[in-house]
Amino acid sequence: PHLNSTYNDNTLQSLSCDMGTETRDVTTGDDNLDALLVTHLKLCKGLLEKLRSPNVAQVVQESILEAVSEQTRVLGDVLDTSVEEIIQKTKKKKHYLKIWSDLAEPGTILFASVERFRHALKYTLTLKVKEKYPGQLEAVLQRLLEQIITCDGLLPSLCLQTEPVTLFQFYSYLEKHHITSLEKHLGRLAKEVMLIEELQCPGRLKTLKKLKGKRLNKLQPLPQTLRLLGILQLDDNHRVSKAATSCLSRAAGNRNFREKALFFYTDVLADSDARLQQAACLALKNLRGVESIEQVARLCQSGTEEVRNAARDTTLSFGEKGRQAFEKMDRI
Repeated sequence: PHLNSTYNDNTLQSLSCDMGTETRDVTTGDDNLDALLVTHLKLCKGLLEKLRSPNVAQVVQESILEAVSEQTRVLGDVLDTSVEEIIQKTKKKKHYLKIWSDLAEPGTILFASVERFRHALKYTLTLKVKEKYPGQLEAVLQRLLEQIITCDGLLPSLCLQTEPVTLFQFYSYLEKHHITSLEKHLGRLAKEVMLIEELQCPGRLKTLKKLKGKRLNKLQPLPQTLRLLGILQLDDNHRVSKAATSCLSRAAGNRNFREKALFFYTDVLADSDARLQQAACLALKNLRGVESIEQVARLCQSGTEEVRNAARDTTLSFGEKGRQAFEKMDRI
């Protein structure tokens, strides 16, 4: 659905108004429950602010609206039930609860501070993951944390780093990624963290060429991976740029990868970094991301020549639709 048909401006304004004053006056009578609600309200606020930014592409809108409705569900659940009932519900997912109870703050099962979460996970996994990936543990934990607190990359992580991690965020992440073993999941994340490192080293051509089939399938892919693959299309070494281009073209056939990449590259079209905009245009061309045609076509008016050229090439690569979008921008 388009933004206008889903939320009108007044709703957005009232929902994303400053919560500083309200949170002081309103209480559930339980400090832990209050802290949980504030975290999820802040997530809602961040998502709605993103939704209000100008020229939001429909693919971005849809992902955000999905996340907003999930947060609304959480808030509804929390307000309708007591802490005891929440605990009873979570007990039904035994293997999740087992992982979470080691991470949560002593005295409450509802959340864990970022420090506690990281420290407890590190302790749990040091023995298992560290043996295989000794140098990656810190980076892996950081990536996991970012994914959880940013609703899987929908929000910038900086503004959320001080918020606690809640039980609902953790469960949602496990469910979304069909995680039955956190250890295995972190093993996969570690491989992607290593891939990110390898893509920045001299042997990156070899790494890019190997990135297909199962390897591609096992990627999250993380924003850092997508950013690098995008930028590598512009590499001075022609063979590297060609390999990155081929890699993204192959990835167009992988549903999970394409979905994440489509969101990421469409989102960064609005970035202030011209090189990243140029890379995102080319990536969308290789992913055949016709869904983002309007946003790409808009960059045909960019003040930077490289961005204009990339936007034009990408727009025109979308066939008849692209030609029409290009002519429309040309008239403007």
